[in-house]
Amino acid sequence: MIDDDDDSGFDFNEEMPDEEREEYEREYREEKRRLKNHPLYIQAMEVLQLARVLNESMTEEEREMQGGLMMQSAYMLAPKIAGAMGSGSWLICMQNAAIIREHANFLLLSSHGLRSFTKTDPEHIKLFRREMESFRALFRDWCKEIHAMPPGEVDDEWGLFIR
Repeated sequence: MIDDDDDSGFDFNEEMPDEEREEYEREYREEKRRLKNHPLYIQAMEVLQLARVLNESMTEEEREMQGGLMMQSAYMLAPKIAGAMGSGSWLICMQNAAIIREHANFLLLSSHGLRSFTKTDPEHIKLFRREMESFRALFRDWCKEIHAMPPGEVDDEWGLFIR
């Protein structure tokens, strides 16, 4: 997860001219701000918070059975979004989007099992499902942004996205 207060993520070369370093730092901060304010990233963070609440409301046995896997998927969303958006690469965006979709879909489907296999508050489950539906809508909008990107000269060595 990105630490919004820490701008020391890079070890800037001391030999870099001050003007160039300042420009680089400005671009870095702007990129962080863009990501932090992107609706899909914001929604991913909301999903993570709600997954934590659900997980904390489960018994130890329920957490072992279902909560841990849900938390793993919830923790995957924001970093994959950040990696895709920061890459500028159509192929990396596509790869990360596929991973994000898999984890988000798992969360949505797992929320059905919460009603049947846990004593989780049904209102919390409804709220989580609404947030996941919102995430899906924002994800679809983001996919339109990816599809608008030119693939460029990429080599999909696995042949999944480009033949």
